[in-house]
Amino acid sequence: GPALKGRRDKMYMGFAMWPECPRNKKWCTAEQLLKTFEEGLKLAQVDYVDVWRLVASTPGRHSEADELEFIKAFETAKKQGKARFTGVSSHGRKWIKRLAENYSEHYQVMLFPYTVASKELPKDSMFDAIRKHDIGTFGIKPFGSNSLFKGVKTPEEKSKRARLTIRNILGNPAITAPIPGLACVEEVDNMALAIKESRKLTTAEAEELRIAGQEMMANLPQEYQWLKDWQYV
Repeated sequence: GPALKGRRDKMYMGFAMWPECPRNKKWCTAEQLLKTFEEGLKLAQVDYVDVWRLVASTPGRHSEADELEFIKAFETAKKQGKARFTGVSSHGRKWIKRLAENYSEHYQVMLFPYTVASKELPKDSMFDAIRKHDIGTFGIKPFGSNSLFKGVKTPEEKSKRARLTIRNILGNPAITAPIPGLACVEEVDNMALAIKESRKLTTAEAEELRIAGQEMMANLPQEYQWLKDWQYV
């Protein structure tokens, strides 16, 4: 709230509430979602958000009734001028694809895992529906929970790997933006530099990143082995 004071119109604000979210059945009704949304707006000290994102079931196990309740909440927030765009986050590729195909006017933004090692399936990819319906997308865990940097010897090499990763992901036109975890000003500056650099990697850079991606997957901790399910999207 205070950080946006006097410059809200110069910022894009994404909004999500957790654990008060549809991962819990209690928060799968439009009434409950809107109540939580209003509470969040007050906490953030803003009148509207650019993106209202529901933190949905991790595997995407929602009924059609749930989906329609989400839409009811989205429509209400939009009519009130409190949300410009709406969508969900989930690890359920098939569910995300279904939402994009059937309700693209309501599920306009999707958030899902997308790492340096992720590749698009040549057939029946989730991205087919995303591109067709012009869905905004955000990819989490681009660095594989920092497994990308395991064994890296210098800060310079770490920064280079991070920039190569972000450049490569931004080179996919179906990805609006990756969401890397950043812990200090220097890491933010490094990402700003990556955005200014070419999206297209050289042959040498692409090979370097391919090897780094393989190492990252091999170094994933036990609690992030599920990222291997996102090698082909």
